Amino acid sequence: MSDKVVVAIITTVGTLLVALIGAIVHWRKNHSPDQEIIPSPQPRKTQVQPFIEKPKPAPEPEPVPTPRRSTALTHKEIALALEAVPPLQRDSVEASFVGLYVTWQGNLFSAFKQRDETSIMIDGPDIRDGLIHCRAKHSDCTDLLVALKGTKLTVRGRITTIGTHEAGLDDCTFEIIKTVSSAPAQV
Repeated sequence: MSDKVVVAIITTVGTLLVALIGAIVHWRKNHSPDQEIIPSPQPRKTQVQPFIEKPKPAPEPEPVPTPRRSTALTHKEIALALEAVPPLQRDSVEASFVGLYVTWQGNLFSAFKQRDETSIMIDGPDIRDGLIHCRAKHSDCTDLLVALKGTKLTVRGRITTIGTHEAGLDDCTFEIIKTVSSAPAQV
C-alpha cells in the first residue's frame, strides 16, 4: 500500500471516529436522565355539562325531648329509705336520686335573691326535719314576690343533693296553693 492510501484510510477512519464520538456526546446531552421529557400538547376535550342545581339539604329534625326521670316520692319517704340502708351504702343510694325531677309541697320558709338566681327555702310535713333549698331563675319566682312566710306552695325541680334532713333542687318552678293573711308569729 502506498503512503497516500494509508494516510487516506487513517484520515477517513479518524473523521468517522470524531463524527461517531460527536454523535454519541450529542445524543447523551439530549437524553440525559436529569432532563424531563415533555410530551407534545394535545388538544383538550372539554365537556359542557348542563347546570344542575344541587338539592337543598333536608331540614334538621327537631330534637326529641329527653324524657325526664322523675319520682313521686316525698322527701320524707326518700329520707326513710336512706336511713334504711347501711351507712357505707348511703352515698350510692343518695346518688341514685340525684337528677330525678320531683314535685313536692311545702311552706315558704325564706327567700332571697342572688346574682342570677333566687333561692327559696321550704319546710313542711312532707319534709323530714329540715329544709329544701330550691334554686330558680328570677323569672320563675314572680308569683312569690308578695308571698309571706308560711305560704303553702308546690315546687317542681331536679334533685341536686339529697340527705335525710335536707335536699337541693335546681330548675325549680313554683305554684302557690294557699296564701297566708299575715306572717306567723315569732316564738
